[in-house]
Amino acid sequence: MNREKKSLLNFSTSLFYKIATIVIGIVLPKLFITSYGSAINGLQASVTQIFSYITLLEAGVGSATLQSLFKPVAEGNHEKANAYLSATTKYYDKIGIVYFLILTALAAIYPLIVTVDNTAYLTVFAFILITGALNGINFFYLAKLKLLISAEGDDYIVSTLSMIIYLCSSACKIILILLGSNILIVQGAFLSINLFFTFCYYLVAKKKYPWLSFREKPDFSCVEQKNSVLLHKIASLIFQNVDVLLLTFLCDLKIVSIYTMYKLVVNMLTTIVATFGDSFHFVFGQTFNTEKTEKKPRFCGIIDCFNVYYSAIAFGLFAVMFLLILPFMRLYTEGMDINYIYPVLPYLYLTIELLTVGREAMMRTIEVAGHFKKTQWRAVTEAGINVSVSIIAVFVCQHFFGEVGGLYGVLLGTIIAMLYRTLDINIYANKRILQRSCAKTFKVFFTNAALFAAVCFLAQNVTIAPDGYVSFFLYGAVTTLCILPAFILIQSLVNPTEAKAFFGYIRKKLPFNRAQR
Repeated sequence: MNREKKSLLNFSTSLFYKIATIVIGIVLPKLFITSYGSAINGLQASVTQIFSYITLLEAGVGSATLQSLFKPVAEGNHEKANAYLSATTKYYDKIGIVYFLILTALAAIYPLIVTVDNTAYLTVFAFILITGALNGINFFYLAKLKLLISAEGDDYIVSTLSMIIYLCSSACKIILILLGSNILIVQGAFLSINLFFTFCYYLVAKKKYPWLSFREKPDFSCVEQKNSVLLHKIASLIFQNVDVLLLTFLCDLKIVSIYTMYKLVVNMLTTIVATFGDSFHFVFGQTFNTEKTEKKPRFCGIIDCFNVYYSAIAFGLFAVMFLLILPFMRLYTEGMDINYIYPVLPYLYLTIELLTVGREAMMRTIEVAGHFKKTQWRAVTEAGINVSVSIIAVFVCQHFFGEVGGLYGVLLGTIIAMLYRTLDINIYANKRILQRSCAKTFKVFFTNAALFAAVCFLAQNVTIAPDGYVSFFLYGAVTTLCILPAFILIQSLVNPTEAKAFFGYIRKKLPFNRAQR
């Protein structure tokens, strides 16, 4: 299967998977909160973030190995690929053991530090242990397989299996919650289903890659940059998860629940948007690492075209979300035990997402180029800005806005840190890696930003008040059809070279054009 077909298959399967997670993601959290309360929902969000910190034990092995695998996989050098995977396996086996030791310690200590309303110590202990076990098991079995699948560009395998697992485990969760089952039974059933499907990964991988072996003599050169990648991961995890941790220890768990509810809604769209980039990431990696010329003209053409249309679609969809997020939250949180409607939050959450989109193309350039060590201090600086500004902003905003001010504070800290890092990533990747001006990248970003600001301004005169989910989705369809084409059209006019390449490619793939050829 060629790269083009793989990319399209990756995109379609991943999109179906993300849609399934969104649909269930709408139903399950509300059912969870109404059955067990916002405090338990806050507990789940809090410990999930802590688990992500424990996965730092992975020490950057996965990302370093993936970057190293692109070249031997593209060249069909199976011996070298197996040698890299054998080295990675040795690391992951040690990491899995240490992970479970830390998980047990966390389960014992957490309920002594954080009070969860009307929940016994042993219940919290068992909840943390069961919820975190899957990550540890993945170190032993799944992590190395997923690295190979990603390097080969066969992410559709992961998407398909993940969708099956997610549907089965979520259906089981919903049934058990509706039956009034204990929260530990619900989490235990989720873990059991995931363990069953873990074996399926092995069967599929062995059939797809019959040459796969973890017994080749290990080549540890694939993880030479693991320490640099680790610093990036530490910085990234601090950046992504410090908000929940600060809110956990400086505010009430109900504020954590508000944070995670908005994050849940935003992530529904973020996961779909990310599908575009993830589906083509192996193309970026293989193209960059096999192109011989120093300035990488072929890679530049691909990444620029991706940046123009990925960012246009993302900004357009987030503009639609800006109009609809509060109407959705009013429908979704009706009857819940606390107030979830705060008009300032959409501005803060979506600013973060837009800055993320603005650096996506150049961030992927840094990753496939393997510039982990050269950019590690920049990532650490971003995390430091985020933590320090967030702590100060939490106390200042609480003084002026009360308990919910802590939520404003952590989001402001994230925005300030991202302003620095988004500029830095775009400048570094263009100048140091691609050896060119960063004007093209910034032109794309500021064009999108101006269009988004125009939508925000016009939205002041628009009232959207759906009386149910059917009318809400009708509003969503109409606004998307109005806004999304405008972003794509204007970016095409501003970037004619990329537009010519993009639409020329599509025209060649139309059925009647293929028939003429």
